[in-house]
Amino acid sequence: KGKGQGATGAGAGEAAGPSEAPRPRAPKRPRTPAEATIQKGSLRASTLKASEAASVERVRQLTRPKAAAAPKPSLRRLTQAELLEEAKMTEVINKASLAAMLKMEEAKRVTAPLQRAPDGPRLLLHSKGGRTTLSFAGGADAGPTALAGRAPPPPPRALCA
Repeated sequence: KGKGQGATGAGAGEAAGPSEAPRPRAPKRPRTPAEATIQKGSLRASTLKASEAASVERVRQLTRPKAAAAPKPSLRRLTQAELLEEAKMTEVINKASLAAMLKMEEAKRVTAPLQRAPDGPRLLLHSKGGRTTLSFAGGADAGPTALAGRAPPPPPRALCA
């Protein structure tokens, strides 16, 4: 069996027998201010000064009178007629806002440029199966004129005499 378990299998929080009953703790006695003070040589001078300033501030906070809370405005429930009047004003505001929003959307739709297909000759690059093909599009005379005929013969070799 593990530690703290007796023959009856009592757990960690349970007493195993009458001889192992927990002893009652003595009540803590309040410390007097003289006991609470720190001896002179046990802390730095700056720490003592800061502790003293904090305790003076604490005493000042406790003796200061509490500020009165600001009175809350009284809220009353609106009558049915007042609610209807408010709904009429809200409707007018909402309609104006909707009209402005629709006008902005319409202006945005009108100014959007339309995408057109490119005009004139262009190059088309097509890759498939490790082979790449380059072709010209845009009409019969789309390609460069240099590609229409045969290449000129190479110039004769220059020989040194």
